[in-house]
Amino acid sequence: MRWGRHWLDVVRYADTAGENTDRPLPQAWRYRNWVFEAFQHDMPFDRFAALQIAGDLLTREQPATQHAEGIVATGYLAIARRFGHDIDADIHLMHEDAIDNLGKGFLGLTVACARCHDHKYDPINADDYYALYGILASSRFAFPGCEPQGQPRDLVPLIPQSEIDAAMEAWRQRHADDRDGQVALAENVTPVSSADASQATQASQQEAGPEQAVVPPPAIPVAYAVVDREAAKAARIHDRGDPEKLGDEVPRRWLTAFGGDPVTTNSESGRRELAGWITGHPLFARVIVNRIWAWHFGRGLVASANDFGTRGEPPTHPELLDRLAAEFVRGGHSIKAMHHLVMLTAAYQRAGATPITADPDNRWLAHFSRRRLDADELRDSLLAASGRIDLSFAEAHPFPDEQTWKFTQHHPFNAVYETNRRSAFLMVQRQRRHPFLSLFDGADPNASTPVRQTTTVPTQALYFMNDPFFHEQAAALADRLAALADDRARTTTLFQTLFQREPAATERDRVRRILESLPGEAADRWAVVCRVLLASNEFLTVE
Repeated sequence: MRWGRHWLDVVRYADTAGENTDRPLPQAWRYRNWVFEAFQHDMPFDRFAALQIAGDLLTREQPATQHAEGIVATGYLAIARRFGHDIDADIHLMHEDAIDNLGKGFLGLTVACARCHDHKYDPINADDYYALYGILASSRFAFPGCEPQGQPRDLVPLIPQSEIDAAMEAWRQRHADDRDGQVALAENVTPVSSADASQATQASQQEAGPEQAVVPPPAIPVAYAVVDREAAKAARIHDRGDPEKLGDEVPRRWLTAFGGDPVTTNSESGRRELAGWITGHPLFARVIVNRIWAWHFGRGLVASANDFGTRGEPPTHPELLDRLAAEFVRGGHSIKAMHHLVMLTAAYQRAGATPITADPDNRWLAHFSRRRLDADELRDSLLAASGRIDLSFAEAHPFPDEQTWKFTQHHPFNAVYETNRRSAFLMVQRQRRHPFLSLFDGADPNASTPVRQTTTVPTQALYFMNDPFFHEQAAALADRLAALADDRARTTTLFQTLFQREPAATERDRVRRILESLPGEAADRWAVVCRVLLASNEFLTVE
């Protein structure tokens, strides 16, 4: 799950749409959990990438379960940020966001720089951009709803149409003697989302009257996903990026610098070919092994992990990058095999040390670079120390029912849902980030985050002094210690739990003096000791 969360940083995962009401995406969790399970089962990364681009097409002839997973995987494209008041009016910005992430995430290329003009630094021209634009525009993205256009639509069913038809027919037969209005309504409910079912129920109850309880239509599982439109078509260039100033039509194809292979069929969008072009390019393996290195070391062999172009930084160890990429391909694109290889290197196994003057940023990996726990690690560590962490998988967030949504640009959606599950399951909102994740440098869901930054600000220190969640975990940890025989055993267990070591004699003495200086019950005094150690540098950093 930890490595799946890294990938969600790259693809700017969020549970809200990002347009001016920032509407919830109640089904986005399916893609999030698919990512976690793919990393857990070590799905070959080329397959993992291809399914996110064209899973609905690549699994079309496979059994229903695999086809449903392929549909869910395209949530990668569907979660592209939406913009403005009427998001269909700014749909070109959604396509730009998707193209930008495709280029950066999989190939380390800033393709979206060519939306308004030819790329100024890399061999990518505006024709290339609109060739890819045509592929995406030939695909139908799930619609999250917006202020002027109401509720979500175009969600993709996860069961075959034959099963939907059978379920609806059984429902109609069961309620054949209901009023005609209810039956007519039911005939129009495909594919069925939770919003559709709510509308059907509400209308049926109004038609039947308050004295009758009407059973809603069957709930059909749906995904926030992407499928092909009925007809594919090429896009026209937007002069200087303006969709109202259309230029020449550009056939759907691959980037000119990489051969410019055309999409050869009008029966599909071209996403199937795009998946093959991306996963078959030499940059594909280099970019992901560089990310793996960066997630282990805090810095990639190419420091600009999202930009391998001329404006990016050159690799510090080019031969090593080539070797890792070759081993990755030879090993079947296995992420776990690459972890094994990296963690057996001498560079990874070096101890931490004081930076040397000749290399203050440790670019040459003379020692292990000390780092602070990131936001997810810190919150999960607090919950683990307190014994309150819930290791179960989460699914949907408790969003308000879609029929109640009346969000506007002046009153957008905003919520924080408390949970003891791992931080990877926190609801991620684009416009108003979770306060804890924002404070401790969590990923920005509005843009791809290749490596999280680390800041030191006064409000972080104030968090440890005042935040109720932090105080609750410290108190729970103190409660765990209360069952032990004496203060010596409690001190030993506390240090073993937080630091994985025995306390030194001087540390035992400091704990004793703190306890003696405090008034109140023993549990309250031990809670203070727990807060001190949970806020210590040793707990907050990885040596």
